[in-house]
Amino acid sequence: DSGTKASVYYLGEFYDNIHVDIHGQSTRGFPKKSWDFDFNTGNRFKYAEDEDRVKDFNLLTNWADKAKVRNTMAYEMYEIGGVKGHFVNAVRVQQNGDFLGTWDLVEDGDELFTERVGLGRDGALYKMYNRLDGIGSADPFASNGAEKKTRRFEDKKDVQALIDGVSDGSTNDKIDYIYDNVDIPSMINFLVMNSVINNTDYGHKNYYVYRDTEGTGEWTELPWDVDLSLGRRWISSHNYFYDPIQTTSNDIEGHIHGNRLAALFMSNSTFNNMIYRRLRTMYDHFYGPPGGSPKSDYMLRRLDELLEAFDPEGVISDADLDYEKGLPDMERKFNESQGWDNMDTMREAVDRIRDEYIPGRRDYVYGLSKLPKAQKPYSQFRLEVETVEYMPASGNQMEEYLVIQNSTGELVDLSNFTITGAIEHTIKPGTVLPSGTIFAPDDGLLYLVRDAVSFRARSESPKGGERLLVQGNYGGQLSARGEAIQILDPDGNIVTDFTYEGDPSEAQQFLRITEVMYNPAPAEEGSP
Repeated sequence: DSGTKASVYYLGEFYDNIHVDIHGQSTRGFPKKSWDFDFNTGNRFKYAEDEDRVKDFNLLTNWADKAKVRNTMAYEMYEIGGVKGHFVNAVRVQQNGDFLGTWDLVEDGDELFTERVGLGRDGALYKMYNRLDGIGSADPFASNGAEKKTRRFEDKKDVQALIDGVSDGSTNDKIDYIYDNVDIPSMINFLVMNSVINNTDYGHKNYYVYRDTEGTGEWTELPWDVDLSLGRRWISSHNYFYDPIQTTSNDIEGHIHGNRLAALFMSNSTFNNMIYRRLRTMYDHFYGPPGGSPKSDYMLRRLDELLEAFDPEGVISDADLDYEKGLPDMERKFNESQGWDNMDTMREAVDRIRDEYIPGRRDYVYGLSKLPKAQKPYSQFRLEVETVEYMPASGNQMEEYLVIQNSTGELVDLSNFTITGAIEHTIKPGTVLPSGTIFAPDDGLLYLVRDAVSFRARSESPKGGERLLVQGNYGGQLSARGEAIQILDPDGNIVTDFTYEGDPSEAQQFLRITEVMYNPAPAEEGSP
């Protein structure tokens, strides 16, 4: 725990006098452990070509994951699905010239991580060790309750306010709080992708909460610790040695482990239906219905690529060497006592993901009664620009907004649609727009705003406190002279083309800058 000094050589560079200490909780009992590596300010770590250097990283053990692919694939699937997560590099590790094993080199959670994934450096990132029900120690550095990873010059009042908002008052009070303080699409997308990777170890810990402190002010949850995924499960009687492949748990509702924010999303009918609409989109992409083909070949292709990298046939591979070092007597004896044969090689374990997990998971999820039918083609979406507020009555241009209405007659997944013309905005992954014909009183409106904080602070409706689906902050400004607005689907096709006329003021119509004197001549001596 106190750590030691060591040296690292990677990608042709040598680093000396770095700090290394043990990482993790239950994995501390493994013979093949996890470690934190902290680098010096003047010599940051280069983890990949053409990428910015990082302050630290974690070497995470894959000892209990016989397939050795779950960390890599889970984080890659999050990224494909639009969830902000860590980079992972599978690495071969030598210690003092001898083969030590294979590990997963995983990004550390800090301001460099949030900046790399497009969240910026200024937000508040907390690593959570509970169900979002307490901050633990008031020390921002303490790793209990809520460990503050960024903005450590502040206390924890911001995350305490989040905990209070999802804990205090009636259910209606809590849902009201979510509409004005939580990034609803990002939270929906996070819950959906936890199901897509079949993450069974989330909610009671193993996640971040992040607040866009200097932007929208909204919170969401982000992934951390995803090795118990793609069929792996931990149960108290067998812990990490549990052998059966897990496919049939409705984990999107059953495996949130009492997480207070996630539970509110699952219990609210509008959010719940949004989640299952997005869930169908993502399962169609990664798995595809039984007997059909997915939109992406990612899973099977990536399994083959990683297997070839770790365990090429015909040679003594890294996977072979790691296997011989990774099966201590304690595991053999445990398996014998259970009547299991969990001595899979990497190739055998990858085959189990391909042959047991993927078809089993597909059969289970597509058999759920709550799963909606496949999404209509984008060309059949009926989206209208319902309102364009280009001149707020307050005179504060930061309060401007436009409204998109869904008249399709069913929920539509607008993830990665783009708005161009008068403004520029990419709709967040996880944005599912209801229809007023389905969910009264929700009228199927999405409020795209220039500044979410200013919009919610408006003195007149629409404003905060009205359970509006608000998304910001878009780029540009709505012109009072009138402009065109186009809504494009993720393939770049125009779904809606709208032009508003505008109503410029007299000053906007007639006031002109007619001269700019940027370089006045020097004044003569004695002149005023």
